[in-house]
Parts: sequence; structure tokens; C-alpha cells
Amino acid sequence: MEEDYLKKRGGGKHRLCLISKTKKNRRGVIMLKRIHLLVVLFVLIIFTACSTKNNVEQVVNNNPSLTEQEELVKIKEYTSTELNKLFNSVEINKSTSKSIYTNLTNEKKAAIRKWKIENTIKKGDILITYSDNSDNSAFWVGGHAGLYIGNNIVIEAYGNKASSLNGVKYWSLDRWKNYESALIVRVYSASDTTINKVISTAKAQINKPYNHSYFNCLTTSKFYCSQLVWYSWLKNGYDFKNSLLNCIPPIDFYTSGKTFLVYTSSISNNDIENYYKYYSNQ
Repeated sequence: MEEDYLKKRGGGKHRLCLISKTKKNRRGVIMLKRIHLLVVLFVLIIFTACSTKNNVEQVVNNNPSLTEQEELVKIKEYTSTELNKLFNSVEINKSTSKSIYTNLTNEKKAAIRKWKIENTIKKGDILITYSDNSDNSAFWVGGHAGLYIGNNIVIEAYGNKASSLNGVKYWSLDRWKNYESALIVRVYSASDTTINKVISTAKAQINKPYNHSYFNCLTTSKFYCSQLVWYSWLKNGYDFKNSLLNCIPPIDFYTSGKTFLVYTSSISNNDIENYYKYYSNQ
């Protein structure tokens, strides 16, 4: 029918062939436009998804949810209660020893604490202090923790020091004598083999960056102080975490029921007497 029409117009088969090719070219152009449109839409979808992901991550990191904020408050209150119970139970808070303690210089207090620590601490012990913080963020629960690995060395993670000191590093045990609110706890029934594995796990994290996301303790690419200690023990069969959320405050090492107290920074009458006896016999 189309061919008869073209013959009447004088186009013949040649004109029919040209029109057929023109139709094919038009279809090809339309197809290319559709493909181009699909590519553009795909790129826009990917870009939007990436932007949304980054925005969500930023919001999560900068603004913990209400549940996490409530958890943070609860942990801080719990920490304060437990520390008050502990330090109110030691002899330094009794009237019989207050007068002796207040007459000690800060240098002498530090010397007595150093002597107590060095005569108490063992490899694998967990050090906790509330006289220092590893992070200055408002969303940090407070306090600091470290793992003693022997030879007067503690592995710790900081996020509020000079850039060269931040992250997981080796620190001197000697610093802990200056903390007025400090504890050392020891894990029940941990064998020497287990303790050595815990120390090896902690050493493997040296120079990893500090983790400022308190409620992200499951990452292993970066660590905050108590997360580092927890992870080192967790990898070797011990879990001290009490929170249902993904966080591990330093106080959990003391309240977990899996450790026992071997040192407090409080100085009692007995500490003072034993310190002077020790050095008088040297």
C-alpha cells in the first residue's frame, strides 16, 4: 500500500528505501536519548544515596539519639554512685586518718601511690581513673582506662592530646601515681597464657586512631580507652560490658563481677605506715 502510494508520487522503490532508513535513524536517535536519560537518572540516584548516607552518618556521630543520651546520663550517675561507695569505704575517709593524710605533701602522696602501685600491679591488670579523661567531648562518659603489659608500660588510647600522642600508644605507668581517683582491678582466674594473648591483642592495635564515637564500640579500626581494654579481653574470652548499647564505660571493669580490686589511690594509715617501714628497712 505504501509502495503504491510512493509510485503514484513518482518516488518508486528508491524513495521507499530512503523513508525506511529515515524511520530507522529516528528510532536509533530516540533509543540513544532514552539510554542517555537512564544514565543521567542512575548517576543522580547514586549521588543522592551517597549524600544521604554521609548526612546520616554526620547526624549520628554529632547528635546521639535520645536513647543514647539517656544511657549516657544513666552511666554517669551509676559511675558516680559506685565511686562514692568505693572511696567512702576506704580508711582515708575516716576521721582517724584524715589528719595524717592532710599533712602529707602532694609529692609524698604521689610517692606513696607509686610505691603501692609498683608493689601491687601485675601484667594484664586494668587501670581506671576519674582524675583524667581520654576525650573532651560532651558525649564522653568520663574517666580513662588502660591495660598494664609489664615493664612499667601501659597501653592507652587518647583523643585529646597533641596529634602525635593521640590514638593507641604506649604510656609510662609512672603517670598513674598522680591520679587522686584511680583503681586497679584484676581479672578472676585468668591464666598467664590468656593474659599474654590479651597483651598481644592490645599491642596489635598500636597507632590506630582514637574513636570519638562513644556508642560505636564494635569497630576495630579505631579505639577509645575503655573500648581498647574491653576488646583486648573480649577477643580472649572475657566480656565486661554491662550496657545494652554499643558502649563500654571504664566503670564496667570494676562492676562487671569478673574482676577484683587490688588498688585504690586513697591513702590509709596502713599505707603510710607500710611505706615508711619499707623504706626504713632498705
